Amino acid sequence: MGRTKSFRKQCYRHLPAMLKIEVTADNGDVSIGTGFHIGDGYVATARHIASNTNIRVIPHPFIGSRTRSGDDAFDDDEESTEHDLKVAEKFFVDDVSVDLAVLKTDFDSTFFMSDKLLMDRKKVDCFRLKEVWDEYFWDDQALLKKVMVMGYPAIPFSKKPFLVAVRADINAIIGKLSEPHTYLILSSTARGGFSGAPVVNSRGRVIAICTESLIKDEKIVEFGFKSAISIEALNLLLAEKEIFPEKNSGLIKRVKEQASLKASLRQSRIHKDEIV
Repeated sequence: MGRTKSFRKQCYRHLPAMLKIEVTADNGDVSIGTGFHIGDGYVATARHIASNTNIRVIPHPFIGSRTRSGDDAFDDDEESTEHDLKVAEKFFVDDVSVDLAVLKTDFDSTFFMSDKLLMDRKKVDCFRLKEVWDEYFWDDQALLKKVMVMGYPAIPFSKKPFLVAVRADINAIIGKLSEPHTYLILSSTARGGFSGAPVVNSRGRVIAICTESLIKDEKIVEFGFKSAISIEALNLLLAEKEIFPEKNSGLIKRVKEQASLKASLRQSRIHKDEIV
């Protein structure tokens, strides 16, 4: 199967697991971010999105049914399927520089997994995370690998936010100043709204999460590099908070068991000047 066909398949399979997050500022301005379901009602997103007090977490709207067509893109009706999730709890990494968060919600996939929605019978209601440690991305083999990003960037002149899926290459692997994790630099254009979006490989596993556009001198977002934090950061957050979503529980338990050993090995390598 070609990469293009594989990513298209993964995109449609995972539509029920995508969520848009509306953030309302104190002045009334509304911006959009992205979240994705990782199982048992837990939603991963970016810290700078989740830390806002006034947020709406909304499952992906009715799309791809046997009855809808492209004409519905012009419909003002938001459809009865769009509803806010209740956020019961928020989880953050203790290190405030790590731009990741997990929300505990009342996400219910019953409707989204029904035959009324999406013709692909192999659709899934949550993303599977990949067990990847930061060292993996320093391997030269990671450069120019193909990935897919799914999120809700603003589209000028569109009547409402739409899910956007893009393919991208991994152009660089970097370490950021004052931050502990590896970041991927992706070839697709950075746009506001992709914050919190999953970066998915051709097998449908999340390997990183979009956080911000790397820019200087207050230039517009699109002038920067799209960056995504390694999935290790999310895996460690889940392990630390002892969050074990069913479909990812085995992975997180392994991460919890290995975390101390990995930290010790890294500290040893730093002392030996093997990591700069």
